[in-house]
Amino acid sequence: MAEPHVWPEGLEFVRTDLETGITFSRLALDADDEDKRARNRANARKGYNTALRQWEKLLLTPAESAEIGAKFNHLKANLEKLGEVL
Repeated sequence: MAEPHVWPEGLEFVRTDLETGITFSRLALDADDEDKRARNRANARKGYNTALRQWEKLLLTPAESAEIGAKFNHLKANLEKLGEVL
């Protein structure tokens, strides 16, 4: 794998995927319909996995690292509530 590097666009990509994943996970947690719950859970997991792959390519400042880490933790906690194993 390539060395992590400063990549502003990649950071925005990771932020967006995590925020989208958090939104989908909230929708899944609030869904009464099992199909909607499953679909939103799958979309949230996709956002988590994609952000994780891209995050490994980034060289972050301590503040950026703390921000992204908090978003990962939030999404991970929601996914675990939905039964995902991470």
